[in-house]
Amino acid sequence: GNENHDKESEDTVPQMSTDKVNVASITNAGVGRFTQGRDATRVIGKMIDIPGKLNTTTDINEYLLHTAAIVYLIDGTKYDANAIAENLYDLFVNPTFVAHPCPLLLAVNKSDLPACADNQVVFEKLENELDIIKESRGSVEAVGESNTNKLGVEGQKFSFEKDAPCDVFACNCSVKDRKTEKITGFISSMLH
Repeated sequence: GNENHDKESEDTVPQMSTDKVNVASITNAGVGRFTQGRDATRVIGKMIDIPGKLNTTTDINEYLLHTAAIVYLIDGTKYDANAIAENLYDLFVNPTFVAHPCPLLLAVNKSDLPACADNQVVFEKLENELDIIKESRGSVEAVGESNTNKLGVEGQKFSFEKDAPCDVFACNCSVKDRKTEKITGFISSMLH
């Protein structure tokens, strides 16, 4: 009875709520070179999970002011490049983010499945979508507000490297198979 239950819980990835913001503290995980004599349970950061299904009008500015890094988790087997690019565009022109940019990791999840897209393919699709969005929104915004942040240069193809207000990286991962080293390495490097 209990042996099967324990084995099952080891193989099951915990499911997070998709309708609210979740907050977790990151602490030093022991004594050694990383704690450098400090309290091993000292909070060194917080992880904020803002689910994609959350209402997009949620005010993220309070989080952006204190953000060291963003991990944008993408389902590599079924993703809407346009919807993701719309979210990224909104982030990239957000005045709070522009004033306090931080590195962004596009983590393409489900690499354990054959249908998972390669992170470079996702990266390029998002650049293409952002190019379309910046041209269409740029022409609409030009009629209205003059102090709106613009993304990229009109008439030039969007690229993360030249036009994003922050460094943008991409990787494949598998939360199910616990192949998240690139994500944890990214987070760790941003906290130290």
